[in-house]
Amino acid sequence: MELEPLYPAAIGNLGVVYATTGRKQDAIASFRRAIELDPDYEQAHRIWVSSLAVDGALAEAEGELKQALAIDPEDVIAAQVIDQLQKQAISHR
Repeated sequence: MELEPLYPAAIGNLGVVYATTGRKQDAIASFRRAIELDPDYEQAHRIWVSSLAVDGALAEAEGELKQALAIDPEDVIAAQVIDQLQKQAISHR
């Protein structure tokens, strides 16, 4: 598949396809590239967080959510998910 190389939304969407088809490393690369092209691309941060959380990478997921929250401090969902991840991390100790 050929994509517009500087179109973060297309690259992020490709990351979703990769994630849902089990191509974890390709998904990670796509999300990273989308965020690299547009650090304010909240959706890419959120989708990547979902993938990280599913894989059990809770600390990394929390870090990504904090970046999304820095982009939009009013993001109630990101704040709630950070709280949930912190509670999960405490319960796994």
